Amino acid sequence: MFSGWIDAAYQSNNGATDSEDAYYVEAMPVVLTYGPAYIGYYFEADTWAVNTMDNKDSEKVGFEHNYRQQLRIGGNLYSGEKLNVGLEYRWQFDTDTEYDMDYRNKVGYDEVDTNHIFVLSVAYDVTENFNINGYYQYEMRDYDRKGDNNSAKDDNYYGEFCIGWNYKF
Repeated sequence: MFSGWIDAAYQSNNGATDSEDAYYVEAMPVVLTYGPAYIGYYFEADTWAVNTMDNKDSEKVGFEHNYRQQLRIGGNLYSGEKLNVGLEYRWQFDTDTEYDMDYRNKVGYDEVDTNHIFVLSVAYDVTENFNINGYYQYEMRDYDRKGDNNSAKDDNYYGEFCIGWNYKF
């Protein structure tokens, strides 16, 4: 079965000295599901909208956009009456970060060139209306240097843990 989704937002930073207003969109416009498994194309974009920066010495001055594209493969590892466990692999094959020319001529910047991400998710239905859920995300990052002749920062690893809940009214 084919499906897809999209989320779009406008981020306003009132009186901000460290960020600019931005348009944001993320989507999986094409998802193919077969049984408990799926494969899909994902993209995310963050684009400068209005310059609200007061501090011209900030590292974020001049940001114009950040795009990334991923191939996502995942599925349910276990589905029980109350407990669900899922695993997802995300291959980030394209990233593009751009700054305006004034910023690029002053300093170079690092961007993620390739990223391999694994996400283990768990959801437990406490009642029919109340659910506790969480995930652990592990990223293996490979950086590429843009804008100058300095070497890129060392590849690194990143882990993220989140726990939350859903309640249906």
